Amino acid sequence: PAQVNPKGQIEEDKIFEKVYKNPDSLPLNLELALAQLRIGNLKGAAATLSRILEFYPNEAIAQLLLAQTEASLGNTVEAKEYFRAVVNNPSAKPDQTANAQRGLDALIDSEKLWRYGAQLQAGVGGAMNPLNSSKYVTIFGFDVPTNANTNYYDTTLIYFASATIERVIESQSNHAIVFSASSFNQQYRSNDVANLGVNTATIAYQAGDITDRIVVGFNSSATSLSGKGFINSNWG
Repeated sequence: PAQVNPKGQIEEDKIFEKVYKNPDSLPLNLELALAQLRIGNLKGAAATLSRILEFYPNEAIAQLLLAQTEASLGNTVEAKEYFRAVVNNPSAKPDQTANAQRGLDALIDSEKLWRYGAQLQAGVGGAMNPLNSSKYVTIFGFDVPTNANTNYYDTTLIYFASATIERVIESQSNHAIVFSASSFNQQYRSNDVANLGVNTATIAYQAGDITDRIVVGFNSSATSLSGKGFINSNWG
């Protein structure tokens, strides 16, 4: 069980006594709900906010707080209902409407069984000494030019692409199987021997929400240099 702050509980009790004497007071009920939320009494806060809406059906701050509370309790159907109420409430302030829309979008997104993501980056530039070879070799204190650096400057094209597919496990909250793949490639205009490519694939099982996530998976990568397999590695 969660630890209750004794001071917070005392504060809640004092406000509750005031509400008991004046049950339809909007300021007192809001004060009580906020005190309950501060000490983690979510069910108590939900009851208080529901009582406020019985007296004041269009009170946007109560609708928003109740939506957020229901979401924290895992009651997504009720949370979406109250978030929509704020979005459609003409008396709601712009920031309240925006917060409600973000909360509603997050809940809808969390219920999707399949999620997809991708990105693509590309660039063109120049590389100094793409072969990473020395321009001179020092022999007995004398710098002797080398032929390994015949193309000291070369144009290069770089791209990076990645894609992710996530399948939510319906029977487990915030659990999913994730497959991702990425490819990096660096091509030179004339120095083919310096061309570099890295391809990576990962399959993983993840648990927890985005701020507290555990991922266990298998990763495989392959690196090619000048079109030849240079490094092939697999690891858990």
